[in-house]
Amino acid sequence: MRLSEVLALRWENIDFTNKHILVYTSSHYSKKKHGGGHHTKNTKENEPKSYIKISDEDVMFLKQHRKSQAEHKMKYRAEYKDNGLVFTKKDGTYLRNDTVSKAFTKFAQSINIDITFHGLWHTHCTLLIAAGVPSMFVAERTGHKKVSTVDDMYNLKLHK
Repeated sequence: MRLSEVLALRWENIDFTNKHILVYTSSHYSKKKHGGGHHTKNTKENEPKSYIKISDEDVMFLKQHRKSQAEHKMKYRAEYKDNGLVFTKKDGTYLRNDTVSKAFTKFAQSINIDITFHGLWHTHCTLLIAAGVPSMFVAERTGHKKVSTVDDMYNLKLHK
């Protein structure tokens, strides 16, 4: 998932039984657009991605995170704004993309890894293609409407 999609993810969009996530919206912060401040918008293609499969480990992590979040909500009941979000600030409101991105980059650098959060997304796609995963699956997983987008972005890079 793109960072903006992670930050807009709601609990209702996670299917723990079938182990997949539906991506509907992305989260953005702007000083100028949309009157400034935080806003959400439909995914790039203006429709949800079909699904992103998650592992048993992902399900366990998310269930534990939801439990911790519920405990936090109870503790800070009056101050907590429940937007149904999976990842939030301490008060339940949206995290800013730039704040998370900078924190991730700083963390990665602290362990001598030179990558951004967005770079993880591209690395994921590149590794799938390099492993022989069909472009059609990669396009579906990443939410690209056209398989040719994946072919153009990743296959050509691997052959140069």
